Amino acid sequence: MRKTIILTAIAFVLGLSANAQTDTVILQKRWQHSVQLGVGIGASSPVPIPNRISEMSYTPYLCFAGGYKLRCAIGPKVGVKTGLQLRHQGMSAQAKVYQMFTQASIDDADVSGYFTGYNETDINATFISVPLLFSFAPNEKWTLDAGLFAAFKVQGHFGGAVKDGYIRIDTPTGDRAEVGYESFDFSDEINPFNFGLQIGAERNISSRWSAWLDFTWALNSTLKSSFHGLEYDMFNIYGFLGVGYRL
Repeated sequence: MRKTIILTAIAFVLGLSANAQTDTVILQKRWQHSVQLGVGIGASSPVPIPNRISEMSYTPYLCFAGGYKLRCAIGPKVGVKTGLQLRHQGMSAQAKVYQMFTQASIDDADVSGYFTGYNETDINATFISVPLLFSFAPNEKWTLDAGLFAAFKVQGHFGGAVKDGYIRIDTPTGDRAEVGYESFDFSDEINPFNFGLQIGAERNISSRWSAWLDFTWALNSTLKSSFHGLEYDMFNIYGFLGVGYRL
């Protein structure tokens, strides 16, 4: 009898110890802090692409992203993610356009009208991005994320040129002016705030290291809504791939 009581007491103490260790592991995993670094490509593009644009060529720039991410577990497999990330995005494109409304400087005079010819565009900008994501971990290796992001412009350039064509001043049938090569700069018209959808995935490589990827699609225009130098909206659409280190 005495032996049974002793064994029962030992089992009880071991059970409490196991529960305490389990609680400690759960507590350690509830909050996960990591730093991340990655590269990506993407575009600022109208969606869909207007049928007055043809012969398009596109050159993505190598983009960079880095920052801090925090995950809070709210269940065995679910959680929320947020953080702070610095992202540099950019691209260039050339296309032949037909009666595209634009603004340009011709013979030192600012004119607006409908341009037919070739258009060159160069875009690069840096944003501070803050995601708010629902996180699902189907197993110990993978985490899947989906949600929203908000991004605030740090700096940006949106410029280019129209060339080898002509512009109809003010209206599609207005006075015709030949265009050899005229530049434009809409940098001041870049939208200072971007928001949209973000999805991603992360795979644990070790107890500290992980690989991640994400895809963002802005829902508001690259340029300010008050700007009418282009007749269609453009949207920032970018994907990134990188590594993370858990703190």
